[in-house]
Amino acid sequence: MKFKKILWFCARIVIAGSILFILIRRSGDGLVRTFEAFDCRYLAPAFLLYLGEQAFGAARWRSLANAAGFRMPYRAALSLWMQANFFSLVIPGGSIGGDVYKAAAVTTLAKSNRADALLTILMDRIVGMIGLFAPLLVLTGSFIPVLMKVQIPGLPIDDFMRAAGIILLMAGCLAGTAMLPLFAAAGRIKALGDFWRHLGTGEGRLSKLVQKITSAVLVYRNRGKFLAAWALGSALFVHLPTAVALYLLLLGAGADASLSRFMAALLAAFLGSIAGLIPIFPSGVGGRDLAAISVLAAFGISAETAKAGQLVLTAVILASNLLGCIFFFGFRRRGVMERTSL
Repeated sequence: MKFKKILWFCARIVIAGSILFILIRRSGDGLVRTFEAFDCRYLAPAFLLYLGEQAFGAARWRSLANAAGFRMPYRAALSLWMQANFFSLVIPGGSIGGDVYKAAAVTTLAKSNRADALLTILMDRIVGMIGLFAPLLVLTGSFIPVLMKVQIPGLPIDDFMRAAGIILLMAGCLAGTAMLPLFAAAGRIKALGDFWRHLGTGEGRLSKLVQKITSAVLVYRNRGKFLAAWALGSALFVHLPTAVALYLLLLGAGADASLSRFMAALLAAFLGSIAGLIPIFPSGVGGRDLAAISVLAAFGISAETAKAGQLVLTAVILASNLLGCIFFFGFRRRGVMERTSL
């Protein structure tokens, strides 16, 4: 089992490295010149924007934990959040791999009701995903003509494949956006509730997932506005800042400041975040870059500028994730997650 995990980790590194190698190799000297002329003044604000996202994410998780009846100091939540980002680089599952580390930490820190404590992580992921899916659904529908021009480096695609990809993307975003309302409605609409409970019977993976999600929804019953507010906050203070950071880095790489360039960065960042969730990419590296660069090129941004901006963003993200090791060695024993009376 350990050998398989090591092999899978190495395979993910090879996949991400191969994608980055192909992207860099195709640009040749042009990309080198773009990096040499890069305006480094944009690095600090991009890095601070990404750190701000992490601070907001930790606050969201802490608030969801408090709503479920757990007391967790913000410093402890931030520490675990940053540690999870660090371990997402090595734990299988891509960006979601960090949740595995948080789950392991919570089972140690929570003094009671560990199952409910774990559900706070699941609900935090659901709320964050709704904050990603809903805006991306609107963006995708608004820029279908642009997405029909997307070319993937090293992979020939035609209009049928592009259309199919757009339909699947919009269907996935719609399903993700409707996920929480449907779960809530399952308790009020008998037919929907019976169907949902039927899915939750059995020992298969789908049944177990349904059981966990149902438990999470029950913990947060009658808190729809509270969850919706955090989903909106996730869109504004987690996913939007990534787009702003990408836009700034594109300016640093030589792109002109315009609304069209900002919209390109917005769609590229949101779509890149979706691609980064695919488990084969360590912390999203490779998949996020390929998706974002392809979208930026479809907006007419030069290949060198698009690649430089996105690759620097990836470096910013990795640098932020690596900060998690400081929290791991310096703050991992601080704070607890205790059950309180609701």
